Amino acid sequence: MKASVVLAGFGTLVSLYHIYIEHGGSSPLPCVIPNSASVSCATRYVYEYGYVSMPVMALTTSVTILVLLVIHRSISRSR
Repeated sequence: MKASVVLAGFGTLVSLYHIYIEHGGSSPLPCVIPNSASVSCATRYVYEYGYVSMPVMALTTSVTILVLLVIHRSISRSR
């Protein structure tokens, strides 16, 4: 259970970082390797309903997992 919380928390942080980069934030790491056909981390490939991009979907999933783990923990402690 602790590993699940750690991984979901890490996923949340990575998603927040990608949302920041996607909205024009600066990054100390290069997004694209020069002279290659790699994928840019600042390009929006999915953009539904005017705000839902891949990082937002990942953030939603990570936060949902965290909430479900907290609910599970509280139910299992009450028994």
